[in-house]
Amino acid sequence: MKHWTTRLELDARVVESDRLVEVLGDYHPEVGLTLQGRAEVVITVVGESLRQALITAMAVVSEASEAEIFAVEIMPTEEFEGRRRLERVPHLLSVSEAAVALGISPQAIRQRLDIGTIAGTKIGSTWAIPQAEVHRLKAVAPKPAADRRANDGRR
Repeated sequence: MKHWTTRLELDARVVESDRLVEVLGDYHPEVGLTLQGRAEVVITVVGESLRQALITAMAVVSEASEAEIFAVEIMPTEEFEGRRRLERVPHLLSVSEAAVALGISPQAIRQRLDIGTIAGTKIGSTWAIPQAEVHRLKAVAPKPAADRRANDGRR
């Protein structure tokens, strides 16, 4: 039997990530959000073939989550791990660091992670937020009133 790592993107912006990690515990789950804001689950299953592993992974995640599966990527675990080693690891921020960078409270960051308006990955019980996501949010954030007046030439 071979180990297969499967990345399943769910058609949901909000999932109960703690519950998913607990329910999928036997499959070494990682739960987070894609940069598009969809929920993402990565699990490892055992199967004799890609087809068997795919069916198992989809069944397990479908049973654990009410959300529909939007997209699936599956490959032998050795290949998955090899690709991860080649990928550049993004700079990650903690909830506190993201809160300081965005000028909001850590609780506001957690709430936004929970509802899917900030992309992040749950690692155990801790959230990791890509620095690129924080930069994206800063770029689209409305400017404070004082800054807008200065740019308009008004005081």
